[in-house]
Amino acid sequence: YDKHERYVFAKDVSIGSLVLSSDLSPLTVIAVKEVVIYDDSGYAVLTMEGNIIANGIVASCYATYDHSMMHIITTPMRWWFHILIELRQLIVFDYLQQMTSNIIVSLVDFYLQSIY
Repeated sequence: YDKHERYVFAKDVSIGSLVLSSDLSPLTVIAVKEVVIYDDSGYAVLTMEGNIIANGIVASCYATYDHSMMHIITTPMRWWFHILIELRQLIVFDYLQQMTSNIIVSLVDFYLQSIY
């Protein structure tokens, strides 16, 4: 979060950076007091909103590229999830879900590598 209300990458956060805290309702802008790196690995979670709350801090689901661009690019994946939910009664649901996830991840990765 910066003065222009944009997401910033975790690697760019430093003491004094502003973040959105979910500890208080409504969301509150607070300053970072300490930065500690425990582990630089993790998982890429995709939510319908494109955000998660981690340790009380609102964070983007997208760790590699710009949040707004990634949210637009992953829109078909979120739409497809809704379609799969409607098809959940079918036996082939798990296969379709896995196959589609792999294809979309590959397409997004290919697209991003071609523009960066």
